[in-house]
Amino acid sequence: MRMGDYMSDNKKTLIISIVAVIVFIAAISAASYAFYTAKTNTEGDTVEVNNVTAKVETTLKDDGALTVTMIPGDTFEKTFSITNNGPDLSFYIAVLNLKNDFTHPEDITYVLTEENQQIGDGQFPSGTQASADLSKNSVTVKNGETKNYKLTITYQNTSEDQSGDMGKAISGQIFIRGL
Repeated sequence: MRMGDYMSDNKKTLIISIVAVIVFIAAISAASYAFYTAKTNTEGDTVEVNNVTAKVETTLKDDGALTVTMIPGDTFEKTFSITNNGPDLSFYIAVLNLKNDFTHPEDITYVLTEENQQIGDGQFPSGTQASADLSKNSVTVKNGETKNYKLTITYQNTSEDQSGDMGKAISGQIFIRGL
């Protein structure tokens, strides 16, 4: 092998390595950007109700993931907004893949508000369920409208022994369920 061929092969290897590193950095940056600007569309990009398809965008800071570990007296809040870019749409706000490990589920309560007006409350659903509605009635978001929501979960501090719930958690994914 001639010295010129050896240097040419090294240059090719160096260029390929540099391109591979740049592509890797670009892929990581894109994934990181997507993570930090998380917008999630519920049930896909569109929701169909009464044969009308509406584009609905749910904006959540962390993909709507709900993971809560609490001690008695704690309160957890999650805020999100829903924007409708199609025909008027009615739906329920729910939790998908719900898992509530607490042995005293009656001590875990929630309040759901829309624009500071209560639209759901009660004992947080317990056990493991495919989904559970949090809004008592259907919610309507009109075309071009954005509504803001807040889910507040409270672990009531009672006079009973609640030590069995140490380390227990609630998890799931907030989403909207069409009628």
